[in-house]
Amino acid sequence: MLTSAQRRPRLFAAIAASGLALGLTLLAAGPAAAAPAATDVILEVTPTAEIGAPVDVSTVLVGTTDVYSYAVTYTFDPALLAYQTASATSGPAGGFDSVSTGPGTVTVLHSRLGTSPALAGDLPVALSFDTIGSGIATIAVSVTMVDPVGATTVIADTAPESVTIAALPVVTPPVTDPSPTSTPAAIAPSSAPRNADGSLALTGFDGGLLLAFAVFGAAAIAVGVVVVRRRTAATR
Repeated sequence: MLTSAQRRPRLFAAIAASGLALGLTLLAAGPAAAAPAATDVILEVTPTAEIGAPVDVSTVLVGTTDVYSYAVTYTFDPALLAYQTASATSGPAGGFDSVSTGPGTVTVLHSRLGTSPALAGDLPVALSFDTIGSGIATIAVSVTMVDPVGATTVIADTAPESVTIAALPVVTPPVTDPSPTSTPAAIAPSSAPRNADGSLALTGFDGGLLLAFAVFGAAAIAVGVVVVRRRTAATR
């Protein structure tokens, strides 16, 4: 049978072992209990656009707690969309922002600096894409959050959104008729009066004048013939 003096070291050892085990349990449970969280992730996308028009994307991490850094990654079809450089908004003050891109992905990162406190509440992120092809483009988003001690929470089950990109309308140039070939005007038949046989009739002043010239010419010829005959007779 052990005396009280013999039982004390064993009791202290048992208490120390129990305390150590409890401490390790609390340490192991600490990061899990402090893991960052968000109650929802809301993704909104411009529903329709034409090629060449921008597509705006808005994301809100709703009701966050204990967030020291977060990364929002967008996945898209690179044949239809391209990240619009420098379009991503900055995060809260007291942190560092960066954007990294890859084939069909773009990630917006915000991290706190130094002893800046962790973030809580709604955290908005916005950026834009250029439309480079026509069709239905799907944009999906996943979020990774990290707390001050390194615990990580990933939200990757947010419903994707789509944008319908229409091709530019084809502009058909107006069809112009060739210049019409000028057709010579029909020559109207002479309106001058004609005789029954089709010859022009002498009318008005012009006809009388011609007739007078004709009579005068005939008379002159007749007088000339008479004068010539008389001179001929005189010389005989």
